[in-house]
Amino acid sequence: MPSIRVKTTVLIILIVVAVTVTTFVSGMYFTNLTLRKTLEQDLAFAIGIVNDLVGAQMNLIKTEAATVADQLANAGSAEETRALMKERIAALPHILGLAVFDREEKLVANYTDPPHNHGLRISDKYLDIVYNEGATMISSPFFCAVRNESIMDVCTPMGDGNILAVSISGQTFTDTLSRHTLWRTGKIFMLNEEGMLVGSTYPEIAAALDHYSDGVGVGAEADAADLEAVFCKEPVKQELDENTRLIPIPEGIQDFYRAYRPSPLIRAYYLERALGTPAEIYYKFEGTNTSGSHKLNSAGPQAYYAKEEGLTSLTTETGAGQWGTAMAMACGFYDLALTVYMVKISAEQKPYRKALIETYGANLIPSPSTTTEVGRKILEQHPNTTGSLGCAISEAIETAIKTEKCRYVLGSVMNHVMLHQSVIGLEAKTALDKYGIKPDIIIGCAGGGSNLGGLIAPFMGDKLAGKSNTRFIAVEPASCPSLTRGRYAYDFGDTGQSTPLVKMMTLGSGFIPSANHAGGLRYHGMNATLSKLFHDGHLEARSEIQTDVFDAAVRFMKVEGILPAPESSHAIKAAIDEALECKRTNEKKVILFGLSGTGFFDMTAYQAYHDKTMSDYIPNEEDLARGFASLPDIPQNK
Repeated sequence: MPSIRVKTTVLIILIVVAVTVTTFVSGMYFTNLTLRKTLEQDLAFAIGIVNDLVGAQMNLIKTEAATVADQLANAGSAEETRALMKERIAALPHILGLAVFDREEKLVANYTDPPHNHGLRISDKYLDIVYNEGATMISSPFFCAVRNESIMDVCTPMGDGNILAVSISGQTFTDTLSRHTLWRTGKIFMLNEEGMLVGSTYPEIAAALDHYSDGVGVGAEADAADLEAVFCKEPVKQELDENTRLIPIPEGIQDFYRAYRPSPLIRAYYLERALGTPAEIYYKFEGTNTSGSHKLNSAGPQAYYAKEEGLTSLTTETGAGQWGTAMAMACGFYDLALTVYMVKISAEQKPYRKALIETYGANLIPSPSTTTEVGRKILEQHPNTTGSLGCAISEAIETAIKTEKCRYVLGSVMNHVMLHQSVIGLEAKTALDKYGIKPDIIIGCAGGGSNLGGLIAPFMGDKLAGKSNTRFIAVEPASCPSLTRGRYAYDFGDTGQSTPLVKMMTLGSGFIPSANHAGGLRYHGMNATLSKLFHDGHLEARSEIQTDVFDAAVRFMKVEGILPAPESSHAIKAAIDEALECKRTNEKKVILFGLSGTGFFDMTAYQAYHDKTMSDYIPNEEDLARGFASLPDIPQNK
C-alpha cells in the first residue's frame, strides 16, 4: 500500500500544474533593487537594446568562443596559444582580440589586431574588466559590455580555472552607458551615469552596495543553473519540469514516509452533533508526527535530495515552527547540518519550538537578526519589527549562498513543495473513494499554500477535467490577506528581494504583517499555481480575524479532543460556517478540511485567548498601499 500510494501522488499534482500553466518557467525574472531613481523608460529601452545588439549575435559568438577555448585548452605553451589566437582572428574578421586569464588575475596569453591594451580582473563571484584608462565594464561569465567606442567582449570559462575573453569589433556603448543605467546580461549588473557599478544580482555585491531603493531591473528568465545556486538540484528539476507525467519517489524517501504515514482521515461525528448540522464533516489530520504538522512531507524529500547531491548543510526559514522542526527531523535522519531562521514573534511566542529544533541538532536564529546583511538592513529600516516569513527567507538564502556545500530549502510557496504535499490529498481521496464519498466542499488554511495545495491536488485535478463540481475554499488570516485583498502580480518571494520574481497573489514583499499568532500564515504572497487557480475562479478565498478563529478552535477541541494549531483553526472556522449554512438550508453536503497540525507549542496564544488579551488587527488601506509600493515597477505589472 505505501509504495502504490506514494508513487501515484505525482500524477495528480502535475495535472494541476499543467492545466493552470503557472510554473516558474514562464514567470521568473532575476531582479534587484538598486538605483535611487525610477527606471521605467530606461528599462524598456535597455531591454530593446539587448535584443537588438546581443540577441542576434550571442549564440554565434558564444559558440565561436567555446571553440577557441577548446583549442586553447590543448595548447602546449603560451607561444602556441598566441599562434592559435592569431589563426582564429584571421578566420573570424569580426573578432579583433583574444585573451586568456587565470583565476589569479594573471594574463596567460593575449593577441589583438590591432593591438589594444586591456587587463582582466577576476574576483571569486563575478568578472570585472577594466581598460587601462580606467573605464568601467559591465559583465557576466558570458558577456561583457565595455564603456569604449567600438568593442564588445564575450567571456567563456575554459576549464582548469581559465577564462577566455573575445573582443568583438563594431559595437558602440558610449552613448548607451551615458544615457541608460541598465544592461541585461543574464546576471544583472547596473551602472550609474558615470559608468560605475552600483548594483548586482549577486548577493555579495548587492550587500556591499548601499543603493537598495527605488529602481528595478529585469533580466532573463531563470533556468536550472540560476536556481541551483540556491536550491538543491532535484527539487529544481521538479520545479521546472512541465513534461514528465510521473516523477519516481526514491526508496530512501519512502522509508522516511513509512515512519508516520498514512495520516488519519477522521469523520467529525461529535462536531456534527454539536452543530446540529445535516452535513458530513471529515478532516485529514497531519499532526500525528513529532513536528506536529504536514511539513514533514516535503522536509524528508528535500533533505534526502541534498544528501544525495553531496551537500553537508542546509538553511531554511520557519514561521510557526512546524517547518523548522520538520527540517530538523529530516536533517537528523539524513545526517545534515541545519540553520533555521524563525520569525521573531513566533520564536518569542513558542520558546519550546527552539528547544525541540535544537534537540534534533539544528541551530535556530530569530529573524530578522544581525547575523546577515539583509537582516541588519531590515532592522535598520524597521527596528521594532516582529519579523515575517519574507524576512526569514531572505536571511536563509543569504546564508546558504555564502556557505560552502550548502543550499536553501523552502517549506511552502514553490510548486515542488506542493508536489511533495500532494500525498495528503491522495490519501484522503483514496479513503473517500473506497466508501463512495464525494466531497462537495474542501477547505484548507492558506499562508504560502503547501498544505492547501497538497490537500486539494487530486480533487482539483478532477474538477479541471470536468469530473466534479467541488468547491475549494482557501482561508487566510485577516491580518495577512494575500488572496482576498492582494494583487495578482510579479513579486519577490522574500522581503530582502533577492529571489526570482514569481507571478502570484501578493501584498508586496515589503508588507510586514502584524504579530498574528498564526505565524505559519504570515506570508505576503501565495503559491503561483494556487494564485492562478484563484485568479481563474477555480478557488474561493476568505479571511478571518484571529479571535473568531480561536473561538472555532476551542469549539472543535472540546468535542473532537484534538488541540488544533492556530493555522489549522482557520480551516475549522470555515468548515463550521459551511456546516451551519447546511443546517440553515437543510442540505446534506460533504465537507472535507485539512487539520494541518497540532497546537501544543501554541499555548501562549491559547492563554492570550483565554485571558482575553488577544487582539485583532486588519490592515487598513494605507498599510496595503505601503506593501503594494514595494511591487517591482516593471512592464509586466502595469
